[in-house]
Amino acid sequence: MISKVFIDRPRFAMVISIVLTLAGLLSIRNLPVTQYPQVTPPQVIVSATYPGANAQELANTVAVPLEEEVNGVDGMIYMSSDCDDSGNYSLTVTFEVGTDLDLDMVKVQNRVQQATPKLPKEVTEQGVSVTTRSSDMLGFLNLRSPKGTHDRLFLSDYAHNHIKHVLKRVPGVGSAEVYGPKRSMRVWLDADMLSAQGLSSDDVIAAIRSQNIQATLGSVGGAPSDGESQTVYTLRAKGRLNEPVDFREIVVRTAADGGLVRLKDVGRVEFGQNTYLFSGNYNGADSVSIALAQKPGSNAIETMDRIQEELGRLREQLPEDMVCETS
Repeated sequence: MISKVFIDRPRFAMVISIVLTLAGLLSIRNLPVTQYPQVTPPQVIVSATYPGANAQELANTVAVPLEEEVNGVDGMIYMSSDCDDSGNYSLTVTFEVGTDLDLDMVKVQNRVQQATPKLPKEVTEQGVSVTTRSSDMLGFLNLRSPKGTHDRLFLSDYAHNHIKHVLKRVPGVGSAEVYGPKRSMRVWLDADMLSAQGLSSDDVIAAIRSQNIQATLGSVGGAPSDGESQTVYTLRAKGRLNEPVDFREIVVRTAADGGLVRLKDVGRVEFGQNTYLFSGNYNGADSVSIALAQKPGSNAIETMDRIQEELGRLREQLPEDMVCETS
């Protein structure tokens, strides 16, 4: 029936053809064009940390509540999780190709919020993060000190503080993960001294938490007052401790006769690593790797070109005897 209309009215058919052609010419610059279709399924990553827990404890207390809630979220193909003995948990939820990644992340976040009350207090204090990325890896960056001036901890801490966040802002980069530790304050407790003092590790942790805080003291001369003061002084106190010598003076216990047990009496405090799981070498020297993952829907070649441009600016700011290379 439709074909007969155009056969009987050839001029009408020509006008419609011309209109369609003009519409195509006008919209061709605004249409998204890609050489290859999207074949990599998008992924949403749920990460949590349980300090001091092993893999079995993570599986029972963190993995089970989260996976029970996340399982079956709309558009999900499958999910996989990983627990390690350092207290790190990661859940990867893979969605169907072509789904809206932002909407997928919102769905997973809603499910995670339902599971949060079931998680241990130590996990919720650390926070549960939900991020998106593609399973495609762009490449690796290698940070090293050719002359050995900087050790692995310095390289890793520099990568976390000055390189990682810059690379994550590059368009097309889904994630940047540093395979190395952060600088951390380490407290090594002496089990014999703790036992002699009648203390436990929980007592030490509670003392550190209660005395390593940023207190707000208010002001002097401010309201409510008698109105006679013409000057207001804002009070500031030393809050978060940043040096080992300050941590050593933390009071763990007080006695009725005025005696004090300080942290230095039951252990030692020093700068160290927050984890001892990573170890990298390049040509026999210490090095740190940074893994770059692609954002879904981005162009890998264009993203790597942007990364190279950003690395050019970062290299100008690197400390002496430090190089950053692609691999």
